[in-house]
Amino acid sequence: MSLNYAQMQSIHREIKPLVTGAICTSVKSVSSRSFVISFERDGAAHHLIFSFQEGFLRFHFCRKSPAQIKNVPFIDVLSANLVGKKVAECMILNDDRILALVFKDPKDLQLVAEFLPKRPNCYLLDAESNIIAALNPVEAVIYNPPAK
Repeated sequence: MSLNYAQMQSIHREIKPLVTGAICTSVKSVSSRSFVISFERDGAAHHLIFSFQEGFLRFHFCRKSPAQIKNVPFIDVLSANLVGKKVAECMILNDDRILALVFKDPKDLQLVAEFLPKRPNCYLLDAESNIIAALNPVEAVIYNPPAK
């Protein structure tokens, strides 16, 4: 079952203090629609799974980083751009089911995960909100959050 907004808020409160200030150590694809971002903070590892599988739209911590499948271009772009970067901010956008992680060091990047049932997607954005990559192809060049 997909997360509703109240559940997202609860999980966000749990993950925010653990990922803010953490360094991304890896990004691994679990399936064509799911991936895990591993972080390290104060010597502790945390693994945050993102699922964009319809019916199972969610993010949460998992105990360990699962085995990776290969040849998922979106994950390759995330890995190339996020590994070694520090999370500066973790927030929910538009009071909706949209999670954003802001990465710094040296350039600003933002990972935006839309857990919206009719059109789930995930984007990697630059500092000007230009779309660098998207899990599902989009025609837009600049990211604008959907209306609530």
